[in-house]
Amino acid sequence: MKKIYFIFFYLICFCSYSQIEEVENIERWQILGSNTDGSILLKLEEKHFYNLSFRNYKFSDKRTIKSIYFKSSDLGISNLYSFLLRSFDLSVSEQSSFKIEKYKFQVSKNIDKISVDIVSQNSNEPIGRVLLTKKGLNNLFAKYKND
Repeated sequence: MKKIYFIFFYLICFCSYSQIEEVENIERWQILGSNTDGSILLKLEEKHFYNLSFRNYKFSDKRTIKSIYFKSSDLGISNLYSFLLRSFDLSVSEQSSFKIEKYKFQVSKNIDKISVDIVSQNSNEPIGRVLLTKKGLNNLFAKYKND
């Protein structure tokens, strides 16, 4: 009888591990678009939380990757894309800005590129600078561009 209890105890202890194991809750990011300079736009699956990682051209000697996280609706991201696309029609001396959650995107136009300065609205300090061509913008916002 002791052998049967021992076998039963052994099976419960060592074979039931997979039944007791806790399932990990992993956040999954969806890639919305990417650019050849390393910039990427991600969305947290089933949520309105975004990550924009970009090559920071704020300092000419450093080209580091900077990431910002913000909440927005799909319409807000689509409006940001439309704003940036319309910025290519600015004259060289004009500037324009767009606010989304806690960030302000200030745009000025170069000859064939736009320079986007990302500024924190809380501290009013520049966080970084992104340089975009039309092709780069379309690649970065691939899901939102109008074909």
